[in-house]
Amino acid sequence: MKAIVLAAGYATRLYPLTLDQPKHLLQVGGRPILERLLGQLATIESLERVYIITNAKFAGRFREFAESWAGPPEVVVVDDGTTSEADKLGAIGDLALVIRRAALDDDLLVAAGDSVFSEGRLDEFVRFGLDRDAPVIAASELGDLEAIKSYSAIATDSGGRIVAFEEKPAEPKRAPGRVDVRADAFLRLAGAGALVRHRLARDARASRPRVVTELTQPRAPAGPRFESVLDLLLPQRCVVCGLGGPQLCAACLARLPRIEPPLCGRCGTPTAWPVRRCRECAGRRLAFASARAAVYYDDAVRAVVAAWKERALRRLAAAAVSVVIEALEPPRADVVTFVPPDPDRGLTRGHHPPRQLAEALARHWQLPLAAPLRRRAAKRQRGLSRAERRRNVAGVFDAKGTLPSSVVLVDDVFTSGATANAAASALRKAGARRVEVVTFARVVR
Repeated sequence: MKAIVLAAGYATRLYPLTLDQPKHLLQVGGRPILERLLGQLATIESLERVYIITNAKFAGRFREFAESWAGPPEVVVVDDGTTSEADKLGAIGDLALVIRRAALDDDLLVAAGDSVFSEGRLDEFVRFGLDRDAPVIAASELGDLEAIKSYSAIATDSGGRIVAFEEKPAEPKRAPGRVDVRADAFLRLAGAGALVRHRLARDARASRPRVVTELTQPRAPAGPRFESVLDLLLPQRCVVCGLGGPQLCAACLARLPRIEPPLCGRCGTPTAWPVRRCRECAGRRLAFASARAAVYYDDAVRAVVAAWKERALRRLAAAAVSVVIEALEPPRADVVTFVPPDPDRGLTRGHHPPRQLAEALARHWQLPLAAPLRRRAAKRQRGLSRAERRRNVAGVFDAKGTLPSSVVLVDDVFTSGATANAAASALRKAGARRVEVVTFARVVR
């Protein structure tokens, strides 16, 4: 058996204590939290090695700790290469990284690096899971109905299977099989190494893929209750401020900087007064009739887009859709489409934010969705000048079939307009007479 300790967070809520020190190495009662956890893991007779997955910022600190750790168990530090909240892989992404690098093929014990469990209980917990030959979750019972309001509650059937979950119940009730959860949950993926590796490799950047739901409750359909259980196992945080809760909290959502008039009538750039064409688009041959974006691409929006695209936090799509609907007037169009992904990056990510945005907007605007565009591989646009961007995407799009007269083209971010213009040009060649570009965010220089 191997253990993976998740310690790749940045603990921004504990600043300044964690500016240059991971919270897992902060001392509690004269000992680092991680030292206490490793001491408890050492009681598991079948445990051979512990992998600590962390980030590039704190990897050196953890290696110093590992060198001083006398063991058992053996400790191996894995650096996931990330440097900030904006590019971190998430819990499941880090699990996938360790499993792939270490070629793990046996039972796994997964714990948060800042967890401390009851003394002498982890070995008993592992034996329980091995006897059941099933994934198991450890929880603690409070016995105080009032205290439960600050935590959460789960209910189990006669066989111990989780059948319900309630977060911070307003009126908690004692019921048969009810367990009051107060500590970080502890997950064991038992006897399913191959399945875990396969699914994690496919969803490497997802923070909460379906694999955990399926392993926790293999015979029941995944639903809101079990998504809440997963939130307990793999707590969600706002990608902007880092506070626990939704992936984008209400306060940060409200503070995303909306783009408001006056604007350029053609490319949508904010201007001092309304103009038909601005310095951004004057003298350029644009294939689209207009371009509109909902928010400025500032640091907060950059964090949202990075988490949505690179970490596959798909709940952020709903937030982006709500902002676009609030900020932009419904277009007068016949069909909605989207900028397709680069073939290689589309396979790597496993999802495509512009398509998610287009699908939701099409439903809201009650317009059909089409996917006529095809994209050939090209060099990444990041880091290129405006002229280089235009040359890089020239001719990379083709549109299949015949399109109606008016089309809405959806993308996530409008940077220089080169990609949108190249895609709009392909749509025009396929019969569209008017193309309106709609994006969640826009870079304004």
